[in-house]
Amino acid sequence: MLFLLVSCAKEDLPPTPPPPGGEADVGRAIGGVPIAAALPAWAARILYTDISPERPRFGDTVVVTVEKPSTFQRDFLVFSEAYVLNKKVPSYLFWEKVNADSSLSGSITQKWARNKAVFKIPITQERFTSGLDYLVVYWCVDSGMRDSQGKKIWECNGNKWGLGAFDVVTEAYPDFLIEKDIENNRFKGSAKVTPQSFVNVQVSSGVFGNAYAASYLDLLSVMTNVTVVELLDVAQFKKDLSKDIANLSAGWTTKGGNVCGFLNVGSGFVSFSWLSGYYWVTVKSSGNVLDEAKIGNYAKFKPPKYQSNCNLLNELKTIANISEGCGNLIVEAGEECERNAQCAEEEVCRDCVCVIPSVCGNNETEYGEDCESDAECEENEICSDCKCIPAGCGNKLLEEGEECEAHKDCDEGEYCIDCECIASSCGDEFLTPD
Repeated sequence: MLFLLVSCAKEDLPPTPPPPGGEADVGRAIGGVPIAAALPAWAARILYTDISPERPRFGDTVVVTVEKPSTFQRDFLVFSEAYVLNKKVPSYLFWEKVNADSSLSGSITQKWARNKAVFKIPITQERFTSGLDYLVVYWCVDSGMRDSQGKKIWECNGNKWGLGAFDVVTEAYPDFLIEKDIENNRFKGSAKVTPQSFVNVQVSSGVFGNAYAASYLDLLSVMTNVTVVELLDVAQFKKDLSKDIANLSAGWTTKGGNVCGFLNVGSGFVSFSWLSGYYWVTVKSSGNVLDEAKIGNYAKFKPPKYQSNCNLLNELKTIANISEGCGNLIVEAGEECERNAQCAEEEVCRDCVCVIPSVCGNNETEYGEDCESDAECEENEICSDCKCIPAGCGNKLLEEGEECEAHKDCDEGEYCIDCECIASSCGDEFLTPD
């Protein structure tokens, strides 16, 4: 009997949300409210929600996912009815209901989905106009407190709908960008953007043309942007790059399957840029891990297929009139460094190799040393200051059997002749300062 009573008990759920728009009749709402403006009294900032793509085109489907954050320990419920603002009804704008996809959402009890709710919104010209379009979702979190009757007290974003937006665009850039999902990365949208180099180089005016960017979101919510810049003057662009070749060469590498370009690691991001004919392509990922899948896809597959110029660094050296070899401040094949700053903290750059500084006299023959003892030198050589030098008179080292190597080694009135101290006088056949 106890089991029966428990199983039949009504689940402790949040109260039904108020109608969006603050009207008793769901449907009569405000007009389009820019998200950047003050939110209406009945709405709050949208949270815990992914809208993808953010910049859809007609014919696309916007997927809205409201999901419990991994850091939440208490119950998280999503109302299984979202609303989009339909702008095409002749008489007035109204909020149109969209039901959660039960196959993709958590278990639904009395219109409340547990932990996750997914809504699919087909973007049609019968429902939407180009530009910003709006949607609202509603979620509640168990506050951990109970009322006088022992029921859960739910925190429902201040009992307000979360107001979000997506931007319906009519332009597409398939000749420049991959405007679809790449592997497990969701395509978020594309747009014309302000061109930039991404490699901290001052670019001359008139070099850049149009620029296009696409954004993608991976399973770990890491955002990657791919920017393609048209070059109106490739020759001048190379000259601009060559002015900072010493710094650029330090980042010259290969990524994404033999794509040659410049790696740039910044604060909170990492980017990779390469030249492909009349285009400058940059893949920039948030965090510290570069998304090489984007590099490979943009370099190999049509559209747009931006193959890299792997001879670019040599071209820049020629423009900058820099000869090859150690000492030109450019780290080339077979070199580890050109400056100490390019080595690990405890190392220094010697002959373009990063080494731990040698310490003469520690009984270990290290980089830059010939020896630590005479036994490591050739016959008729001795070890002096960790260098092998010829043994015998004249090597500036006072050795066994020698009295001197310089006049200062002798007593006053004596001179060092053939490593012997001699009291010289006129007629002794030795020419001395006196």
